Amino acid sequence: MCRLVAHPAATLAGMSLETLQALATAHEGVFTSAEAVASGLSNDEVLTLVGRGTVVRIHRGVYAFTVAGARPTFTQLARAACAATGGVASHWTAAKLHGLREAPERPIHVSISRQSRRRSPVGVTVHRTLLGRRTSPRPGDPPLTPPGRTLVDLAGIGVDERALHRFVNVLMSSRITTLDSLSASVGRCAGVPGVQHARAVLRDIGGPLDSVLEDQFLGLLRDWRLPSPMTQYPVAVGGRHYRLDFAWPDEQLIVEVDSYAHHSSREDFERDRLRENDLVSAGWVVLRVTSRQIEAGAVRLRGQLEDLLARRVERLAQAGRA
Repeated sequence: MCRLVAHPAATLAGMSLETLQALATAHEGVFTSAEAVASGLSNDEVLTLVGRGTVVRIHRGVYAFTVAGARPTFTQLARAACAATGGVASHWTAAKLHGLREAPERPIHVSISRQSRRRSPVGVTVHRTLLGRRTSPRPGDPPLTPPGRTLVDLAGIGVDERALHRFVNVLMSSRITTLDSLSASVGRCAGVPGVQHARAVLRDIGGPLDSVLEDQFLGLLRDWRLPSPMTQYPVAVGGRHYRLDFAWPDEQLIVEVDSYAHHSSREDFERDRLRENDLVSAGWVVLRVTSRQIEAGAVRLRGQLEDLLARRVERLAQAGRA
């Protein structure tokens, strides 16, 4: 939340400024000229605030309260772009607001109705499209496309399949949505570019996490602030296709979550050993995690994961310098 600068009630129409500040607080400090006028401030008084450094102009008719000398935040820029265009945050901008941390912050992406005559503000990529439902995951966030529509939009602008898988995994591991809800949302996007590709990505992922143990393991990773893995990650080795419980592809690290009840037959044992040998021969490091390790809090497991991730990153860096 943006921290607003306090002002004496006697200056700049006093209560009018306080009213505007209260309104803007709910919107990450962002407000429009119309909202300022409705609060009792004139356009000249808004320009006075800009001159003092209390307010920064982001787009024509759109401003934000800010700490003196500070630049507008990503969320402020996204909300300002929505206010300037009458649209919703979409594509990479929506993905970042939904929790995909590696999504680029610039440019801001906004989707507007095909019939809109609004111009594209500087630094904003505007997509004219069929608009459907919108959402705001957290208080203060701008209106944005739902997870399923965001996935379709990313597919529609040619985002690579690995990044699409990563986005779906973030949504599921953060419990923002489920695979069924995501599939239903994508199904409502008929006629939107990227919908067929998005459906293929969901089919490839195949389903939600296979067990309660895997869900608990994701919770541990969040608590430990370790990098999020890809879940149910598809990989082909020697003509054989496997789906990995958890994978860090860049580091070639795999974690397989095992429960004795699910791997108790001789056939399961033999199949798992062949699978693991294939993966190791292809350069992957496989770490097997049991139900007891997860339920015990897994202090030892945390150290192993931290060490393996750090060593794999360093090894890749050395290979790149060679």
